[in-house]
Amino acid sequence: MQAGAIVATPASGSPFLVGTTKVTATATDSGGAQSSCSFNVTVNAPTTADQTITFAALSRHVYGDAPFSLNATSSSGLAVSFNVTGNCSLSGNSLTITGAGICTVTASQPGDVNYNPAQDVSQIFAINRTTALMRADNRTRVYGSVNPEFTASYSGFVNGDTPANLSGVMVFTTAATAVSNVGLYAINLSGLTSPNYNITFMPGTLTVTQAPLTLTANPVARYFGVNNPPLTVTFVGLLNNDTITATGVTTATPTSPPGSYPITIPLLNVVDPGQRLSNYAVTNPALPGGYATNGLLTVVLTYAVYVTKIDCAALGFSGQSFTDSFDSSKGSYANTHVNMRGDIAVNGNAELKRETVINGSVYTPFPEVSDECDKGIYVKLTPISFTTSPATRVSAGPSDLKVTSDKTLVPDDTSPNYRDIVVAGKATLTLKSGVYNINSLTLQGNATVVAQGPVILNIAGGNPKKQSGSNNDQNQGEDDGSGDTIKVLYVNGGSVISASGPSGNPNPADLLIVYWGAGEIDLAGQSHSYGVLYAPNAAVKLKNRADWYGAMVVNDLDAPEHTAIHYDLNLGR
Repeated sequence: MQAGAIVATPASGSPFLVGTTKVTATATDSGGAQSSCSFNVTVNAPTTADQTITFAALSRHVYGDAPFSLNATSSSGLAVSFNVTGNCSLSGNSLTITGAGICTVTASQPGDVNYNPAQDVSQIFAINRTTALMRADNRTRVYGSVNPEFTASYSGFVNGDTPANLSGVMVFTTAATAVSNVGLYAINLSGLTSPNYNITFMPGTLTVTQAPLTLTANPVARYFGVNNPPLTVTFVGLLNNDTITATGVTTATPTSPPGSYPITIPLLNVVDPGQRLSNYAVTNPALPGGYATNGLLTVVLTYAVYVTKIDCAALGFSGQSFTDSFDSSKGSYANTHVNMRGDIAVNGNAELKRETVINGSVYTPFPEVSDECDKGIYVKLTPISFTTSPATRVSAGPSDLKVTSDKTLVPDDTSPNYRDIVVAGKATLTLKSGVYNINSLTLQGNATVVAQGPVILNIAGGNPKKQSGSNNDQNQGEDDGSGDTIKVLYVNGGSVISASGPSGNPNPADLLIVYWGAGEIDLAGQSHSYGVLYAPNAAVKLKNRADWYGAMVVNDLDAPEHTAIHYDLNLGR
């Protein structure tokens, strides 16, 4: 040891532990002599303080609230730590709610050399469910169809939740079935639950709309002079075995002119015992108190001539006059005529003499009236009552028309209705398709009237003017106020009334001449007329080799001197 060195035990710089430590110091001089001394060092144990934590109560929360920070302090000023249990999680001091229920937060401070560990402080708070709304989507369907697939819309979900986070199965219910009436029906939903949501279910509305329904009047044809058959109706679009029936009506009567008559359906004729019609939207055009249809009642003539007068010899044929038939749909008279189907009918009796030939049957209710009438045996006919109805009379135009060169009329504002029409001097008057109201028509001197049909020629017959140069016979017909009567239809001198068909052959069905008056119609002088003449109150004279092609309904017919009526079989179809 170096002279003068001092050695201490414990070594210099060693810490003193709690308790008493003996310290010895030894000194050595240069001669090697030593001397020592000892003393005790007492170190007392340090003293630690208690500490407390201040952690305020936590308020109630709702599932879906945003994360929030926790705050607590210690009396020592040392940092406080947290841990959580329940429906929550912790990241640092930030607490996140993970579900509805309870969350417990415990604040801790473990202490240090100066402070004892603090007593933990726990706070418990409730987490309420949030509200979610489930609403059934509105839907629409047509009566009679199955319900559509129902769906729902939602709102109020939080934390990225969707209906997939709910438990259970969504169930939709409604009172509406395929047979339910038109109206509004609730769509209810249920079946889903969740611990985190109070679910409010809101109903939607199912709207059942009307189904389309078409009332089709079935087309039907009947013979002239008989009652209308039942006018049946077909319902297109009935569903659910609904039983709705109806019958149609028409303006046609047994004495209506040949032609087609619309069939309508009054509401009073609709029978709906199950009150189901309100479930349908009727597609037919509406009429006051009913519906229009495309159905037609067609009145067809099966007689060459029908005489309405109830009298002996109401119809007279003589002097080799005859009836037969032809088919305009197949060709001209010359190519298609046959000695059959030239039937005649009369409400009274027929006088047939002097080589008359009826190539067909004679229908009359009086096979024998007196010695002055023909005594043949005929097929019995039920008489039909015809009257002059003012409601069926038409009003003619104010102006006369005389045609001496070719002229065409169109039934519109450019060609108004006329009063008395005279066609003469080989002129041709062409009538375009439509309806014409005139007072009288006269053809003379090889004149021609062509109906480019279908054409309806209504003759009013109200006091027609006398034609200059006419013979005395022409001054017969309706009373002109002076006691004379005038012919409302007069065809003479080789004149022709023709109805032009598509094939070029005359088509009698394309011209209907209607006259309700009681005047006279004179067809004479080798004239040829094609059409249907409906004049149930008029007297008709067919003479001097005049021919009528088609059919006619007249009050009285006198057909002497090689005249003929040629029934068109096409009229009976």
